[in-house]
Amino acid sequence: ASGARVAEFAALVANRRAVAAAHAGAWLPRMTVRDEVAGSAIHRVAVGGRAVGRPRTYSGLGMVTVLTLGLTDTLRVVDSDAVLTDAEVVYASPESMYIATPRSVDPSGDPAHSGGAGTTLVHRLDTSRPHRTTHRSSGAVRGYPLNQFALSEHDGTLRIATTEEPAWRDGGAARASQSMVTVLGERDGTLVRVGEIDGLGRGERIYSVRFVGDRGYVVTFRETDPLYVVDLADPTRPRMRGELKIPGYSSYLHPVDERTLIGIGQDATDEGRTLGTQVSLFDVADPANPRRVAMARIGTGWSEAESDHHAVLYWPATGLLVLPTTSSDGRGSP
Repeated sequence: ASGARVAEFAALVANRRAVAAAHAGAWLPRMTVRDEVAGSAIHRVAVGGRAVGRPRTYSGLGMVTVLTLGLTDTLRVVDSDAVLTDAEVVYASPESMYIATPRSVDPSGDPAHSGGAGTTLVHRLDTSRPHRTTHRSSGAVRGYPLNQFALSEHDGTLRIATTEEPAWRDGGAARASQSMVTVLGERDGTLVRVGEIDGLGRGERIYSVRFVGDRGYVVTFRETDPLYVVDLADPTRPRMRGELKIPGYSSYLHPVDERTLIGIGQDATDEGRTLGTQVSLFDVADPANPRRVAMARIGTGWSEAESDHHAVLYWPATGLLVLPTTSSDGRGSP
């Protein structure tokens, strides 16, 4: 054991010396640009030091680099920027790119001093100019987003749906999980909270999210599937307009039009045991009274569409929905 400690200390000293001796450029990512016609290659840093943004809040040891490429000029790099952060979820709107980085919480620590049940750091890059990208602001929200559909930019604000995990204390959960929708606005380089609704699906977690205009649709699940309709017309006062509880859950929501949603997920018993792929058609014309107007269960297995929206084909002209499914015995089902 003592030999291991000596080796660990020696490695620590060697690492510190290497860090102290390295110049700033050594920490920048590098890239290779190849010209197949000329048969040449250029090796260069992917981003300059002055184009690296450092958030005020520690966001991990990674560096996310965003390259802007000229598609009409053999993929020439016209701009590059970076943020000192890890990237778990990336969402892009026509004018912005958001990078969401969950910040871990030590379960042995005091939740009162560790951000409760976890927080996510959010960074915004301005991509509105075609040849230049700039890190504009950073902020934080409670909980963790599921995927890119959990974020939506609308009228200058960012809506983000997250789930707080249970806060653990003395080997047991001090508080049950809950989900929420938070609205962030930009102010002096910071993404600040301008509105929030929480308490969605207590004891459950988010399985799917979709924002459509001034509404947000959130599905949580443990034993049954509550579909929540959130009114975001006033970003400072989000409110829940309606709720629909049905067996199973939707892990992907696809908007058909302003009054109809398709949900793809799993049917389940009242106790939450999954039974097979389920496709639901929801009428959300009345946000206070969402209804499931049709449902089809396909086999006893699962569909890739439940976890990857690229596996979904919806053809509006004919109302045709196509998705792959796999049966539990390994045979493909139609």
